[in-house]
Amino acid sequence: MKKEQKKSRAIVILLIVAILAYIIIAGVFASAALAIIPLIIFFFLVEIFIQNSIIRKILWIVYGIIVIALYLNSTNTLAGFFQNILFPVAVFITCMLLYMFDSQIRSWLEKSKLLPAKKY
Repeated sequence: MKKEQKKSRAIVILLIVAILAYIIIAGVFASAALAIIPLIIFFFLVEIFIQNSIIRKILWIVYGIIVIALYLNSTNTLAGFFQNILFPVAVFITCMLLYMFDSQIRSWLEKSKLLPAKKY
Protein backbone atom coordinates (compact mmCIF):
# COMPACT_ATOMS: atom_id res chain seq x y z
CA MET A 1 0.00 0.00 0.00
CA LYS A 2 1.30 3.43 -0.92
CA LYS A 3 2.07 6.08 1.60
CA GLU A 4 -0.61 8.40 0.18
CA GLN A 5 -3.29 5.68 0.48
CA LYS A 6 -2.40 5.07 4.12
CA LYS A 7 -2.54 8.77 4.81
CA SER A 8 -5.93 9.17 3.09
CA ARG A 9 -7.36 6.17 5.00
CA ALA A 10 -6.09 7.60 8.27
CA ILE A 11 -7.75 10.93 7.49
CA VAL A 12 -11.06 9.23 6.64
CA ILE A 13 -10.97 7.17 9.84
CA LEU A 14 -10.08 10.29 11.84
CA LEU A 15 -13.01 12.20 10.35
CA ILE A 16 -15.44 9.34 11.05
CA VAL A 17 -14.28 9.09 14.67
CA ALA A 18 -14.48 12.87 15.11
CA ILE A 19 -18.02 13.02 13.71
CA LEU A 20 -19.18 10.12 15.89
CA ALA A 21 -17.59 11.69 18.97
CA TYR A 22 -19.34 14.98 18.24
CA ILE A 23 -22.71 13.25 17.90
CA ILE A 24 -22.23 11.32 21.14
CA ILE A 25 -21.02 14.36 23.10
CA ALA A 26 -23.89 16.50 21.78
CA GLY A 27 -26.39 13.81 22.80
CA VAL A 28 -24.92 13.46 26.29
CA PHE A 29 -24.90 17.23 26.77
CA ALA A 30 -28.52 17.53 25.67
CA SER A 31 -29.54 14.69 27.97
CA ALA A 32 -27.67 16.21 30.89
CA ALA A 33 -29.22 19.62 30.29
CA LEU A 34 -32.70 18.15 30.05
CA ALA A 35 -32.12 16.21 33.27
CA ILE A 36 -30.67 19.07 35.29
CA ILE A 37 -33.14 21.84 34.42
CA PRO A 38 -36.14 20.22 36.20
CA LEU A 39 -33.88 19.44 39.17
CA ILE A 40 -32.85 23.09 39.51
CA ILE A 41 -36.44 24.30 39.22
CA PHE A 42 -37.68 21.74 41.76
CA PHE A 43 -34.76 22.52 44.09
CA PHE A 44 -35.58 26.21 44.32
CA LEU A 45 -39.33 25.61 44.57
CA VAL A 46 -38.82 23.20 47.46
CA GLU A 47 -36.23 25.30 49.26
CA ILE A 48 -38.11 28.59 48.90
CA PHE A 49 -41.70 27.56 49.56
CA ILE A 50 -41.44 24.58 51.93
CA GLN A 51 -40.40 25.43 55.48
CA ASN A 52 -40.81 22.02 57.09
CA SER A 53 -37.69 19.83 56.83
CA ILE A 54 -39.63 16.56 56.89
CA ILE A 55 -41.85 17.63 54.01
CA ARG A 56 -38.78 18.72 52.01
CA LYS A 57 -37.19 15.30 52.56
CA ILE A 58 -40.38 13.54 51.49
CA LEU A 59 -40.52 15.72 48.38
CA TRP A 60 -36.94 14.75 47.46
CA ILE A 61 -37.86 11.07 47.75
CA VAL A 62 -40.98 11.64 45.63
CA TYR A 63 -38.93 13.56 43.04
CA GLY A 64 -36.45 10.69 42.79
CA ILE A 65 -39.25 8.14 42.39
CA ILE A 66 -40.96 10.23 39.69
CA VAL A 67 -37.75 10.76 37.71
CA ILE A 68 -36.79 7.08 37.90
CA ALA A 69 -40.35 6.09 36.89
CA LEU A 70 -40.22 8.44 33.90
CA TYR A 71 -36.82 6.99 33.01
CA LEU A 72 -38.09 3.41 33.21
CA ASN A 73 -41.11 4.34 31.11
CA SER A 74 -38.94 5.75 28.32
CA THR A 75 -35.97 3.37 28.24
CA ASN A 76 -36.95 2.01 24.85
CA THR A 77 -36.35 5.43 23.27
CA LEU A 78 -33.07 6.15 25.02
CA ALA A 79 -29.68 4.84 24.08
CA GLY A 80 -26.14 5.23 25.25
CA PHE A 81 -24.20 5.03 28.47
CA PHE A 82 -25.55 8.25 29.99
CA GLN A 83 -29.19 7.37 29.52
CA ASN A 84 -28.96 3.70 30.42
CA ILE A 85 -26.59 3.61 33.37
CA LEU A 86 -25.36 7.00 34.48
CA PHE A 87 -28.70 8.82 34.57
CA PRO A 88 -30.54 6.65 37.14
CA VAL A 89 -27.42 6.40 39.29
CA ALA A 90 -26.93 10.19 39.17
CA VAL A 91 -30.58 10.81 40.07
CA PHE A 92 -30.40 8.37 42.97
CA ILE A 93 -27.16 9.88 44.34
CA THR A 94 -28.43 13.45 43.90
CA CYS A 95 -31.72 12.75 45.67
CA MET A 96 -29.97 10.92 48.51
CA LEU A 97 -27.50 13.77 49.00
CA LEU A 98 -30.28 16.35 48.99
CA TYR A 99 -32.22 14.18 51.44
CA MET A 100 -29.29 13.69 53.82
CA PHE A 101 -27.97 17.26 53.73
CA ASP A 102 -31.28 19.11 53.59
CA SER A 103 -30.76 21.13 56.77
CA GLN A 104 -27.16 22.04 55.86
CA ILE A 105 -28.23 23.17 52.39
CA ARG A 106 -31.02 25.21 53.91
CA SER A 107 -28.63 26.92 56.36
CA TRP A 108 -26.13 27.66 53.56
CA LEU A 109 -28.88 29.25 51.49
CA GLU A 110 -30.00 31.33 54.47
CA LYS A 111 -26.43 32.45 55.18
CA SER A 112 -25.93 33.43 51.57
CA LYS A 113 -29.16 35.47 51.75
CA LEU A 114 -30.79 33.48 48.94
CA LEU A 115 -33.51 32.48 51.41
CA PRO A 116 -35.04 34.44 54.25
CA ALA A 117 -34.05 33.38 57.76
CA LYS A 118 -36.27 30.90 59.60
CA LYS A 119 -39.20 32.31 61.52
CA TYR A 120 -39.52 30.71 64.92
